[in-house]
Formats: sequence, C-alpha cells, structure tokens
Amino acid sequence: MFRFFSIFFVSLLFSISALAQSILKGKVYDKDGNPLLGATVQITSLQKGAITDNDGSYTIDNLPLKTLEVKATSVGYKPVIKTIRIKSKTLNLNFTLTAQSVKHSEIVVREDSPVQEMRKAPEPITIIDSKEIRGRATSIESVLAKAAGVRIRKTGGLGSASRINIHGLEGKGVTILLDGQPLNSPEGNFTIDEIPIDLIERIEVYKGVVPARFGGDGLAGAVNVVIREFEDDYIDLSYQRGSYNTNRATWVFRKQFPELGIEAGTGGFFNHADNDYSHPSPFQKGYMITRDHDEYRSYAIGAGITFTKLWFDELEIGADFYRNRNEIQGIRTNIQHAESRAGALIPNFTMEKENFLLSGLEFENHFEVIFME
Repeated sequence: MFRFFSIFFVSLLFSISALAQSILKGKVYDKDGNPLLGATVQITSLQKGAITDNDGSYTIDNLPLKTLEVKATSVGYKPVIKTIRIKSKTLNLNFTLTAQSVKHSEIVVREDSPVQEMRKAPEPITIIDSKEIRGRATSIESVLAKAAGVRIRKTGGLGSASRINIHGLEGKGVTILLDGQPLNSPEGNFTIDEIPIDLIERIEVYKGVVPARFGGDGLAGAVNVVIREFEDDYIDLSYQRGSYNTNRATWVFRKQFPELGIEAGTGGFFNHADNDYSHPSPFQKGYMITRDHDEYRSYAIGAGITFTKLWFDELEIGADFYRNRNEIQGIRTNIQHAESRAGALIPNFTMEKENFLLSGLEFENHFEVIFME
C-alpha cells in the first residue's frame, strides 16, 4: 500500500510540473521596426532557443514557471539580454536590436604574381624586378652584371658596343629580346643599356636554354627586357646626370577617356654622354689612352591611341621614332671625324577580339613596318 501511494505521489508531481510549464514567444525587430530574419533567441541556463522566421517571430515552449534570462542576437547587431519571470502559460517578449560594426579576423588571399610564377618554373631563370632599383641612377647592364653567371664586356661608355656573357658564351649564343622580340644584331651585339630603368618592368635572364615561345636560337640563354604597362592616368618625368657629362631623361604620359572608350599616351627617352676619359692602353704597358672622340647621343619618341568601344575589343594605332649618333674613337690612331648614325620609324597597328566569328575563338594581330635610316 505504501509503495502504491509513493508511485502515485511521484506521478502526481510530474503531472503538476508538466501542467505548470509555459510558452515564450514574440518578435525581434531592428531599431526601424523591421522584422529580423534569422535572429537567435536563447535561454542559456536551459539550453533552449529558437530562430526567427520571415516576420521575426520565435517560439520557445516547455519553460518552467521561474525567473529566466533571455538573450537575442543577430549578426551585425548588438546583443540584448532581458530578465523575465514566467507566471502564466503564455508570455510575449519582443526585442529591438541596434546595428553595430562587426570585426572579423583578417582574411588574406594570396596569388603568385607573374614574376613569382616564372621563378617557380622548371626553366633556370633569374628575375630582376626593376621596382627595387627604379628611380636610381643605374643602367640595365650594371644590374645584369650582378646576376649570377652573367658577365658584361663593354668597349666604352654609354652607347658603346657591349657583349653579354652567360656561362662563358656570348655573341650569337645569347639572345637579346625586348618584350619577347629578338633584338640581336648580326654580330650578336646590342646596346640595351640606353633603355631607361624607369621604363622597365623586369629583366628575365634565361640560362642554358632559350624558351621555345621566344623562337630564339641562343645556346647559352637569353635576356628578355619587359617594358612596363601603364594603367589609368599616368605621368612620369625623370632626369639623371653622371660622370663624363652623362645625361639621361625619360618621360611618360597616359590619359584615359572611359566614356569615349579611348586611351592615349606618349613617352620616350634621351641619352647623351661625352665619354671623355682615359684608360690604360691594351697594346703598350704604362701608356694611357684618352678617349676624346666618343660622344654618344640617342633619343626615342613613341605615341599611340587605343580604342576599346569599337567592334574590336582593342584597336591600337601608334608609331615610334628612334635616332642615334655615335662618334668613333680610334684605338691605334686618334680619329676625329668618323661617326655612325642610325634611325628608325616604326608605325604599328594592333587588333584584339574575343569570340572572333566563333564563340571561344580569340583573334590578335600585330602589324608594324620598320623604316631604317
């Protein structure tokens, strides 16, 4: 009999407790009175909670008749905590949340630059990034001379013939390129030293094998000078002055007209050096030779206009003009009247079009004519 009443008493207590539980419901708004979808309303002490629906409503049931803390949160809003005393079967509780700034840990997305990708390539290559030396009074050949496995043999000052030696080979064994286009003269010499550092993006030194994409036949390697691509509106002027009355100037100007789909630009450089200096004679020990007829002068001017809103995605028309003058210094005898002159006019025309006639077909054509003087 005692056991029967004990079981009955415990069952009665559970029934009374179940009947005493209540429901909490309400809505969550922002400060303008708009309902918040996806806000969280939770009672941490009971590990109970709910997510608001489209009209900001929530419902939490099976709550005991007691004092509880209710917390409402939403991403981008300041949390709100309210203390309530549940006395009835159903209790309504609304929240108004105020927006606040959210601080997240920094997310860094890294992608290899073209220079980094080239350094990871299986080809033996040295990349000289001109950003590190831009604005300094230096030259391409001075920079190349510091690269491992590369030596420069120069016959004089600025404008004089020079040879780039890679792993003991030079001349025709080394291909010299400008933006991937071969520039070697028939003797394998080319004075790249007159190209200003400020106009260069990077210098690529390939050792051993010339990549097939360059179409070169250099046995020792290749040196590819990549010219900078200027974006947006840009203007740059630079001037250098050095020994032996060496003067070097560079200018670049670029202007965009987005509403017309037109980009226009011009640039160029000027080099001058007297090259009047003395050096030991290679033929007679202890005898000094004075170079007093070795002046060099060169300049280049380029201009172009690009259209981006025609049928072609990019249509570019431009022209480049180059001229130099180089006095010839005698070695065994002092020549005072010999000199060499050269000039070139290079009009060019470029067309680029994606989905050319067929979907996925890309068209690119570059046409130029070289008029030599």
